[in-house]
Amino acid sequence: MKLGKNNLLAMTAFSLMSSLAIAGSKGLEVTYGPEDALDGDVVTETGQLFKEILPGREIYNLHEANHDYTPIVRSLLPPYYDLPDENDIEDSVITQSEMAIINPVPGEYVRITEGKRHGFSEMTIAMTSTEPGSGAPLHTHDVEVSHTVNTRQLVRYIIGDERFVVRGPFVINIPALTPHAFANVSNKTLAIVLSFPTNDWQVDFLDHPNVEEFFTAPVTKDERKIRN
Repeated sequence: MKLGKNNLLAMTAFSLMSSLAIAGSKGLEVTYGPEDALDGDVVTETGQLFKEILPGREIYNLHEANHDYTPIVRSLLPPYYDLPDENDIEDSVITQSEMAIINPVPGEYVRITEGKRHGFSEMTIAMTSTEPGSGAPLHTHDVEVSHTVNTRQLVRYIIGDERFVVRGPFVINIPALTPHAFANVSNKTLAIVLSFPTNDWQVDFLDHPNVEEFFTAPVTKDERKIRN
């Protein structure tokens, strides 16, 4: 599969939820855009650097060995940044304005503190602003990740073969290379703190069957629920 650098890759992950009408997004400004692409890179209007996942390559084979979903595209942050001086306590305080912002799907913005940009040895932290009916379609990470929610909101998850709804506050541990997705099924903006034991931000989006139903279906009494 050969990709048109400025069209197919730029559409891929965003199109996973293009049929959903999501209102009330914060309208934040993403950090990067197509004008920031260098050396043949594909940087999307959503602020992500997309890389192909081709059959037969190591990344594709790794997915094939761990689950049955088809990998679509790898999302990274463009590697254009200045390292902190680390000569002052202010260099250890990462304010909102210093975080990279992406808009991976309609209705969700993610502020990312990528470890290698900020002096961490093995840590990346991200914070979502996820509108009702939005979230993240099926994806994996190369490392384990934790999700922390501090509010009493309902979140729908797929983790591996399990689908369920959980009410916060909670912490969820998601093993490396495990397909997972989440949807904000509450009626107000959801904040999730994501923690990764790595210096790199990396998301591999997967083909997500029935993605619209996952995000828009109301929570029913028969749906599996985990409560505090």
